[in-house]
Amino acid sequence: MGRAVAPATVDPYLRMVPIAHRILDRFDAFAGAADRSRLLGSVLYRYNYAKTLGHPVFRPGASHALRGLRGTPTWIVTNSDTDTVAEKLAALDRDAPGVAWLMSRVRGEARKFDVDDEWTDAPESLAVPGLDRPVLLRRRHYHAILRAILDEASAEFADLVVIGDIFELDLAMPLALGARVGLVGSDHTPAYERAFVAAHPRGHIIDDLRDIPQLVLA
Repeated sequence: MGRAVAPATVDPYLRMVPIAHRILDRFDAFAGAADRSRLLGSVLYRYNYAKTLGHPVFRPGASHALRGLRGTPTWIVTNSDTDTVAEKLAALDRDAPGVAWLMSRVRGEARKFDVDDEWTDAPESLAVPGLDRPVLLRRRHYHAILRAILDEASAEFADLVVIGDIFELDLAMPLALGARVGLVGSDHTPAYERAFVAAHPRGHIIDDLRDIPQLVLA
């Protein structure tokens, strides 16, 4: 909707967005922000994402990490469709049994990219050294899902650990509200994100997924 809500390079799906914008700009197509958002998100993304489901690819150590979390109140909160992610877990379980327990603990359609300026339960933004724009924090829909999970566990944000690979989408808002966070790094993780999370007293860098259970259970 006309605002930067995540870096454009951290994963293939995000890299497609600015490329698509440049193509549409070049041909002066779908100039309205709302129409363009619906085209890129509700139409093109969903249509093409479905084509990837037959061949899910997991990071090394994924099954080890998820098996190590068994017995904890762990949830997967994702922008993707709930059933789609559950199917990916089923595929992983077929190759590496022991992760099917999470299939019923997926909360999809989190819309972590949605910013609601009228919602004030989170600070407006966060300044990150090395980034020349603010990180916008008022992600109301994502917060509502996390809040519901916490309420079910009679817990608060101070009790929460959030693991994610995109700081702005996954981690920034929970961190601002008191959660501990683990940033899963890759070759595309911006250096400023690594530096900020590594320096934060409630932040951790995860380069090996097998380290996740130890962080969560600490």
